[in-house]
Order: sequence, then C-alpha cells, then structure tokens
Amino acid sequence: MNIIPFKLRDIVFDVAREIDEVIGNYIRGQLILSFIISLFTFIGLVLLRIRFPLFIAVINGLTNIIPYFGPVLGFVPAFLIALTQSINKAVAVSIFFFVLQEIESSIVAPKILGDSLGIHPVYVIIILLVGGKFFGGIGLLLAVPIAGIIKVTYNYLMKKIF
Repeated sequence: MNIIPFKLRDIVFDVAREIDEVIGNYIRGQLILSFIISLFTFIGLVLLRIRFPLFIAVINGLTNIIPYFGPVLGFVPAFLIALTQSINKAVAVSIFFFVLQEIESSIVAPKILGDSLGIHPVYVIIILLVGGKFFGGIGLLLAVPIAGIIKVTYNYLMKKIF
C-alpha cells in the first residue's frame, strides 16, 4: 500500500531530496565547526603550555556540538589539567575558553552554519535564540536544520505557485 498518492510522489521525492541535502550540509557544517574549535583549542593550549593539548582539543571539539553543556564539558578537562600545573594557568585557560566560546557562538558558528544552509548568519543567530528560548537545548540543536527544511519547502512552494 502506498502512503503517498501517485500524483504527489515526484513533488514529495524532490522536496525530500532537497531536505536530505540540507541536513547533510548542516552535519558537514557542524563537523567543520568542531574541527575549527579543536584546532584553535589546540593552538591556544600549546601557546599556554598546557599538557595534553591534542587530547583536550579533540574533546572540546566533539563536545562543542552539544548545546549548553558541550562547551562546559570540553572546558572541565582543560581546567583540571591546567590546575595541576598552576593556578595562573587555570585562570588563563578559563579566559581562553571563555573568549573562544564567545567568538565561536557569535561569529564563527552563525557564519559556517549559515553558509552551509544558505541562510544569512544574522538569521542563524535569531533562529538559535528563538529555538533555545522556546525549546531549550533541543531547540538549539534542531533550530537551524529545521529552518533549512522550512526554507527548502518555502522555496519549492514559491516556485510552484509563481
């Protein structure tokens, strides 16, 4: 039994194909973002002479994908390792992670995710704020790909109507 009526199949498959591309682009954008965070974390920790910079950088890049808690989870090992070296290094790591997170969340992430989905970075910031406000962490995680899906559907409908 076919769920999709025969007349609508081509339309549904075309839109689904475009949505699949949007989700793939979003995932690629997140992976690029994780790599950039890992790279800058590694460079910063090497400059600060913190032990195990590669290990910490990989953890920070991977956990950065998780809304709200991810950056904190990435920060904790760096802070604890820096603390075993000196209190000054722990403070320096704290400042470095704070600055890195601010730059990532307000400049880098909106640009990369916006480019990957064809959405202006300012709209990405607004989408993230709205998604986070109404749906918390899940909203932050899903807001941008859902906006991409809405954009694909809207563009398709506008082509068909006009």
